[in-house]
Amino acid sequence: MAIAPTSDVDGALTTSRPFLIVAAQLQLRNRNLDEQLAEDLVQEAMARWIAAAPEYRGERPLYGWLKTTITRLAAEIARRRPDVLDHCSYSLDEPWARGD
Repeated sequence: MAIAPTSDVDGALTTSRPFLIVAAQLQLRNRNLDEQLAEDLVQEAMARWIAAAPEYRGERPLYGWLKTTITRLAAEIARRRPDVLDHCSYSLDEPWARGD
């Protein structure tokens, strides 16, 4: 499958960008990460798509591909930052009670 002309890709990325930023903010918020990283996540997802564009067959919508990439990038950041995890101990006798 041929890649769309550059102007079409630019238009699609420009149109999707605000929605992708909101999706990235949500992924970051869900992982207790700084929402200011949202723009960076979107830029990284777009850079990865551009690098993978020759192999992109259009089997999935571009927006879905980018959103999935953003989700994976946010998870990768959370894995690398142990400080965002809740380090409280929990009671095995009463799993609903915090053992602070």
